[in-house]
Amino acid sequence: GPMIIVDPNDLGNAAKDSDCDGLSDAEEFGNTYPGGKRTDPANADSDGDGIKDGVEVGRTSSVDTACGFVGDAEPNSRTVPTENDSDTDGVRDGVEDTNKNGAVENGETDPSRPDSDGDGLKDGEEDVNANGVVDTGETDPRKRDTDGDFINDGVEKNVTQTDPTKADTDGDMCIDSAEDTDQDGTKDMGETDPNDASDCGVLVNPDSDSDGILDRVEDA
Repeated sequence: GPMIIVDPNDLGNAAKDSDCDGLSDAEEFGNTYPGGKRTDPANADSDGDGIKDGVEVGRTSSVDTACGFVGDAEPNSRTVPTENDSDTDGVRDGVEDTNKNGAVENGETDPSRPDSDGDGLKDGEEDVNANGVVDTGETDPRKRDTDGDFINDGVEKNVTQTDPTKADTDGDMCIDSAEDTDQDGTKDMGETDPNDASDCGVLVNPDSDSDGILDRVEDA
């Protein structure tokens, strides 16, 4: 587009929104953010994360009605307009807020929370290539328990040393939580090892009703 000319000394800046990002030129020249940074009144997306500056700070309208600025869909939630990864989780704000409307919606992660699903792993540890898609081998930063084995992803990675993308890590027909029942990473009395295919399963420990919960656990 055409180059936007702005002037910090223009007395009319409070009524101008030269880049149509929802922040007036006066605010952009005047407001400071962490580290003394300022947004650019001539750039609608100062940090280049794909979300307009005004949407990041919760604005619902622009002082210039001709801008056609679409406001923040969730004004109470904020991100930093001068940082492209506000929660420093390794995934850019505009990838987390996929439609870039300022609201955390179904299928999105939260750009203001480093661990959106609360499973003990940062979003960027789960979405390793930071592309907003659950690729092969990745866990889902929107789901606490990606493989549905009743052990949180963070516990599988850091405690039980099981595969958070496979409900039955060792493939012995017993889901991980049925083997390490207290989820402490140690094979305790009466438990089997979720990383040993030979100590659990139909022959060793029957599951008569095939519900994934062993008879010895159901009958206990």
